[in-house]
Parts: sequence; structure tokens; C-alpha cells
Amino acid sequence: MSGLMVAIRRLMKRSVEEMNHTVLLNELASALEEQGITARIDQPDGLTAIGPTPETENDGSRSVAQLGLSPRPLKQPVAVRANGKEWWWWLWPGPERGTVEPEPILPAPRIAEVARRISNVIGLRTSD
Repeated sequence: MSGLMVAIRRLMKRSVEEMNHTVLLNELASALEEQGITARIDQPDGLTAIGPTPETENDGSRSVAQLGLSPRPLKQPVAVRANGKEWWWWLWPGPERGTVEPEPILPAPRIAEVARRISNVIGLRTSD
């Protein structure tokens, strides 16, 4: 097979993966919005989930007071990545500046459960 054909196949495979990622990201963003979490798609394979802004007084949320958080919303990047099969991943800050340590959440099709878990962390809620 010629080098050109190999390059074309790689490009086509990458385009299909990017389209799949776009669909999955939009579905997760919609599911997060239903949970009251803002989702900003900011990477070809990822988004940043942004929780509600905690009120400074009379919030009624034990978590905000107990954790001593500022009135800024929590933010957390997540990504969908293929490693044989597509999975959602937390992207935690790594030990060195500008690095991340991915941690698997769930397989990509389980969007509702992924949204619930993200909402529990970002929204400072406990699961029901």
C-alpha cells in the first residue's frame, strides 16, 4: 500500500473519531446542563464542567462552608479518549505545571451516569 493511501486512511479514521467525540461531548454537555452544570467544550476531545457559583451567605449548603471555598465555581476538565474503547476521563492536575493525570470515570456511552458523577463533584452534592 502506498504511503499516500496509508495517510488517507489515518486521516479518515481520525475524522471519524473526532466526529464521534463531538457527538459524545455535545451529549454530555446537554446532560450536565440538565444537572445545573455549565459545560464548555474547549478541546476536540474534552470539555470543562463548571459548577454553580456558591453564595457567600445563607447558601444552605454544608459543603461550601465546611470546605471553606471561595465564592467562585468549581471547574473540572474531562475528556473522552479511546484506548481500545472510548471512556470518559477526569483530567486532574499533574505533579508538574501544565501536566494532567487522567483517571477513568466510565465508558463513553454511560453519559447520564457520568453527568451525575461530575455534578456530584462540581456541584458539591452528595448522590441520592
